[in-house]
Amino acid sequence: VREMKRWGADPPFPQGGEVRRAPADDPAWGWADTALLHAFLRKLRPRRVVCAGAGPFVPTLLDLNELVYGRTISITVVDPEAEKVRPLLKREEEEKVRLLPSRVQEVPFDTFTSLAPGDVLLVDTSHVSKTGSDLNHLLFRVLPRLKGGVHVHVSSVFWPFEYPAAWVTEGRAWNEAYLWRAFLMNNSQWEI
Repeated sequence: VREMKRWGADPPFPQGGEVRRAPADDPAWGWADTALLHAFLRKLRPRRVVCAGAGPFVPTLLDLNELVYGRTISITVVDPEAEKVRPLLKREEEEKVRLLPSRVQEVPFDTFTSLAPGDVLLVDTSHVSKTGSDLNHLLFRVLPRLKGGVHVHVSSVFWPFEYPAAWVTEGRAWNEAYLWRAFLMNNSQWEI
């Protein structure tokens, strides 16, 4: 985090937002999220990013790839509603952005296992562990198959692996943070 701070403090986009696909004031994906993703990508310089989920970070990722990285990152979006991203794509991006309108459990494993060291898996799925869930599939079947050196960024998991009280009282039944905490505890093969 200390190393990435130098990039995260600078706004990665031109002022005004007129050329951006991601709204600057998106309550689901704000300035801090954008700054962290920008710094994360600047540090890692991935060749490929696979997005498990088509959450609000995807427009930001497309903007960063275009405006900061010169469209050098190949992006795959896996989500039953992946096609909702298509109107955001520019003609010159169509070769670099692959949309897979499927659940993560339905795509071939090589969608994830073909990631190379330095590449990134962005996870923003249902946030719920239950029978047949995307979260269980990723944690129990995909992550053990990833090559060493692949970086995983998980959206909406807070430190110290607890949810805001307001989310609980408004009825969100997310439990993902607890599984990630259990996964990382005493796990010498992974690090934050």
